[in-house]
Amino acid sequence: MEPMVIYFILRKISDWSLTHFYSEVHVLGRENVPADGPLLICANHHNEIIDIATLAATIPHRRQVGFWAKSSMFKNPIARFILLSSGSIPVKRSPNGVKDASSTVAPANESLFASTSRSLARPRSRGGLLNYVTGVFPDRVVGVFPEGTSYTEPQIMQVKEGAAWAALEYAKWQAENGAQDSQAEKLALVPVGIVYTDKSQYLSDISVVYGKPIRLEQVTADYIAASSANDKEKAHLAISALTATVKQKLLKLSVNAPDWETLYSADLARDIIWTGSHNTAELARISQAFVDIFSESYGPNVDSDSLSRTRATLLRYAGLLHYSGLRHCGLASLSRTTTKSQALVSASYHTLTAVSHPQFPLFFPVFVLHAPGYLLGLLAARVFGNPKLPETLAQFKVIFGGVGFGISYSICGHALTRWTMRLGSIASIPVAGIPAVDEVLRALARVGYLVQGGDGMWGRLRGGFSMAVILWLMTNALAKWHQILVKSNYTR
Repeated sequence: MEPMVIYFILRKISDWSLTHFYSEVHVLGRENVPADGPLLICANHHNEIIDIATLAATIPHRRQVGFWAKSSMFKNPIARFILLSSGSIPVKRSPNGVKDASSTVAPANESLFASTSRSLARPRSRGGLLNYVTGVFPDRVVGVFPEGTSYTEPQIMQVKEGAAWAALEYAKWQAENGAQDSQAEKLALVPVGIVYTDKSQYLSDISVVYGKPIRLEQVTADYIAASSANDKEKAHLAISALTATVKQKLLKLSVNAPDWETLYSADLARDIIWTGSHNTAELARISQAFVDIFSESYGPNVDSDSLSRTRATLLRYAGLLHYSGLRHCGLASLSRTTTKSQALVSASYHTLTAVSHPQFPLFFPVFVLHAPGYLLGLLAARVFGNPKLPETLAQFKVIFGGVGFGISYSICGHALTRWTMRLGSIASIPVAGIPAVDEVLRALARVGYLVQGGDGMWGRLRGGFSMAVILWLMTNALAKWHQILVKSNYTR
């Protein structure tokens, strides 16, 4: 199987995962990503493989991204085949750990940087027939998470030197190969900020911002000059300077708070004030604005006592919501009640309103059909996920939720094909007396005849192909039905 087809499959799974698990994925800064040429994207990393899926699904021009991956992930033969076939580059040990400015590049790092440079310099070939069919072609994009690993903290804790080092090593490689004067071959280093309203919550939102490319001319010249003079100290200073720039850009594109108390207060204040329909594109900016307000160093003109009281109140409210399993948006949508009878009337009113809504007859069947996915995802997150590591929860919900959806689709597909085959085999088609219904029954009977196939190789091929087309159409129809009706009626 060609590598690009593997990547196409994984990217399609990424598209489905983001589309069905998250309510909105808003992308900004598309104009900052070039359509061609060597590209190194550096993103913050707070949601395990979901971050990888997000970049693969949202990168402008649908360019293929080969990610750095831990070498331990390549030990399993199946995982190794998938990773290498999708363009992943093994990191045998952290290339970020430069402990001594005078140290030489370790052999493992040399291999990593050489592999990265080859990926970035690879000529853009249009590939074979399968590449044209899938729309995925060999490209020159490498994705790096400079933080080194996924974690849950209120701010970016570290930006290691691997990404900056790789970018400068590529520039050095270009210079050694006589490509430094080619404008088309200059590397674009693009920072990316990924912000979630609640990364493990079903139908929460994502904001992805591709920042402006970082200017590399001066730092590249300094690094190449230092490397040529074998001045390891100055070379490391260039790496450190570029790493600091990458960190500064990532901090501006993401949400960063000095502590958890500030972040919790800011998030809850945002949810209370920023109600109704809103543009997810503003998520990072609005969230950071609230963080700045609740930070102790906000400014001398702020009433610190009032700010402290407000923050303490928000923290108590956040704690009550957490331990009661409620969300502010759910409480805010309820009518104000003061007695048990009023609460019962309010609950009954909202239930009747939801059930009597014109979309409910269309919503309920597809909701029940996808229920195994919801339940399996929640169960997997509870069994395999670690509540202390929220970055592990979303991936289990998405993966096992997809498995649950697949089970439901398989059952429906099996029932549909058996029914159409039975309809196609009977001598006379039932007549309902309604022209439209009768026409549908006749069409299904013809489909059933095709699915039955026939004797010989061509008959079996015809039956298999017809069945595959039916299952593909049914799956897409159910997925669209779920996407449109369930996502629009979930809150109701």
